[in-house]
Amino acid sequence: MSLKRLGQEGSLKQKAEKDVNPEVVDGKFLAVISYVGPFCLLGLMASSDNSYVQFHAKQGLILFILWVLFYVIKIIPILGRFIFFLGALACFALMIIGIKFALSGEQQKLPIIGELINF
Repeated sequence: MSLKRLGQEGSLKQKAEKDVNPEVVDGKFLAVISYVGPFCLLGLMASSDNSYVQFHAKQGLILFILWVLFYVIKIIPILGRFIFFLGALACFALMIIGIKFALSGEQQKLPIIGELINF
């Protein structure tokens, strides 16, 4: 009976592998690095025909632009550094969430900034 169960688990695993979208498999690496600063541009330019990579690269671009804006705000004495710290921390958290979504094969919008932008 245990051999039969092992056979069922093996067939389920094979079925799951067949159901995977080839765009996701081909673009997972570019989707992940799209959340790492200026590497989002690599995802935007290198895979213009892959909607999975484009989705994550656009979100990565928004995060990069936000980080640059927070960096510019850092110029303001005292308050600017505090705002930069909070903003950079939020961008880092969103980057980790985006990488998690990219690794899992999901095209899910990031919290807060995903709702502000239509893809």
